[in-house]
Amino acid sequence: MKRLRITVEGKTYEVEVEILEDQQKIAKTKRVVSEQASSFGKSREKSRKIVEKNTENTVNSPLAGNVVEVKVSEGQEIKENQLVIIIEAMKMNTNIYSHKAGKIKKIHCSPGSRVSYNQVLIELE
Repeated sequence: MKRLRITVEGKTYEVEVEILEDQQKIAKTKRVVSEQASSFGKSREKSRKIVEKNTENTVNSPLAGNVVEVKVSEGQEIKENQLVIIIEAMKMNTNIYSHKAGKIKKIHCSPGSRVSYNQVLIELE
């Protein structure tokens, strides 16, 4: 509560006012949200680089989730940027593509299985 003195049509009143939104708190909240959004973008870039570093002969999961569908089979020749797996996370499907052409040596997941971040999904020869 804050005590204020106001004047209306020449008459002065002293009132107590409850401040519902403190401008300093609003500014701080906006700054924190902005910093979080900025760090999210940086961490997302960083995670993308980590996955890229670890995918010489593997296709790794860029997120944790459940495998919805495996679009390829062992021994199959695949092209670069071919859809290989669909993962569902937080009610959204994410398509996983191969980063290079090659032959599938081993598939490490199946529909319905749970995968974690950066887990090897497919090995390439």
